[in-house]
Amino acid sequence: MARELDILVVGNCCHDTLIGKDGREHRVLGGSAAYISAVLEVLGARFRTVSKVGRDFRYPDALSFSPRIEGERSTSFIDDYRGGERCETLEAEGPRIRANDLEGSARIAIACGVAGEVLPETLRALRARADLVLADAQGLVRAFGTGGEVRMQPLANTTFACDLETIDWLKIGAGELACVDPAALRANLLFTDGPRGSWLELAPGQSGARERIHVPPFPAEERDATGAGDCFLAGFAFGLSRGLSPERAARLGNFCGARAVETVGIPRIDAQLDGLLS
Repeated sequence: MARELDILVVGNCCHDTLIGKDGREHRVLGGSAAYISAVLEVLGARFRTVSKVGRDFRYPDALSFSPRIEGERSTSFIDDYRGGERCETLEAEGPRIRANDLEGSARIAIACGVAGEVLPETLRALRARADLVLADAQGLVRAFGTGGEVRMQPLANTTFACDLETIDWLKIGAGELACVDPAALRANLLFTDGPRGSWLELAPGQSGARERIHVPPFPAEERDATGAGDCFLAGFAFGLSRGLSPERAARLGNFCGARAVETVGIPRIDAQLDGLLS
């Protein structure tokens, strides 16, 4: 079936307050959809982003697409790195993205929710609109305390537990490792591990075993790790859309993730990709 787009991105844009290790505070555009879309634009993908914000959204001019406005508040997070690792708090919960909000068809769909905005019904609808569905585990396993503190819950205990077979590739960061049981999944898995690169675990074959492939990292001078996994996922999805093998697509993803950590907020990834797309 001919598809209208290369990639369909689904997830909300955010207001992020970043508190660095030195205590300095930066208010920036955030959200996986914003990071992924910025990378796909540089790479020249044919893509569409379905994202929602509230009327308080501060960064429309920083986006290459127009998010839909619904309600008063945009999703807002505080990311505090003073302790070394990110301590994340949800300040405000934005609108949900439902199945009837989706438009068009694509070779690849990316479900990249950050605060529960991508619903199980939306994930199921993506299955019908795309040849491959990629999902970020953080959008599936996150839960929030009464004070907005971000908690992780086992994937098997979430509302997505009955819909996991709709996912072809599941990206898992270090923060979600304890929440996901690879033996219970049929999807191919992507593990991102910052300066150590990434790993692919291909879906079990007839023997029931997964093949694991390490993809080495690119060097980077880290300033802000926020969004690195999102930029990896954008590069990986673009590589698959261009017919690269999963391993070569992950190498492109590693390159995009490395460039992402070198800037604060949405990265400006240059298009010097010679050798990565062939």
